[in-house]
Amino acid sequence: MEIIKKYYRVARKDISFLKFIFEAYDGIAVITTVDRPKGIIMFRIPPGCENDVETVMQGLKNEIMIEDYLPDIKVDGLVTSPSTGRGRLSPGLR
Repeated sequence: MEIIKKYYRVARKDISFLKFIFEAYDGIAVITTVDRPKGIIMFRIPPGCENDVETVMQGLKNEIMIEDYLPDIKVDGLVTSPSTGRGRLSPGLR
């Protein structure tokens, strides 16, 4: 099984808080900041830890703003936004 990547949008002020919370749960997820101004973070979740991460996130949603986030996907120079389904050329290929 592979590591699962999940993306979320949170308030910028809560990024460090989330990192500290998940560091305390040694090994259930690694959090990387993808876009700090927008509050986009990525979780890398090892196999078998998905339910633990989901349980913690559900509890935290009662305390802070957490939204699922679907990142743009780049394939062969075309960037597709999952939210719109529309493609656009990557800036380097225009």
